[in-house]
Amino acid sequence: MSENVSEIIKNVSSISYISGKLGISRPTLYKYLGAYQENPASVPEDAREFFDFCANCNPSSEDIVLFFSGRPKKAEWGKRTGAAACLTEKGRAMIVLRDRDAGASVEVAAVISGETIVLGEFYPEEGRGYVTLDLIPSYPFRYRVSDADGNKTMWEEFTVDRCRDIFCTKSRGRPPKTT
Repeated sequence: MSENVSEIIKNVSSISYISGKLGISRPTLYKYLGAYQENPASVPEDAREFFDFCANCNPSSEDIVLFFSGRPKKAEWGKRTGAAACLTEKGRAMIVLRDRDAGASVEVAAVISGETIVLGEFYPEEGRGYVTLDLIPSYPFRYRVSDADGNKTMWEEFTVDRCRDIFCTKSRGRPPKTT
């Protein structure tokens, strides 16, 4: 497991960047990677969360930057169901699924004048356990997770801060299934 995480880190970022973001030295990062392979529970929580993210989500370099951007706020698993965690920064949201079941999706909605308006249903790309979206800030948003059988969790709420562009519409993920 550690070998995969090490390779991901080396391929999409740098050891110096990651160790700096985790607030540890490079030798300590290597030590934690070795310990993670033997016993993930033995690694301090911040490093373990990042290693789990890398192992489960196959992130890009942009995803790693977004992961650490959300660190000061410390993303929490949804308060109502715990099915996903949401990291936000500069008009972007990353919704990380706890269980990476094939066919799971994330439905995202805006809350406008008290009404929940569904913006779409997003599927993680193959081999990834998350979706990323660019959203217009200032509105409260909601997300919920659907499993392969169509069972949906309760809505979880989140907001995004200022956006890079006036309208942000790019999303990352597979397009919805057509029936």
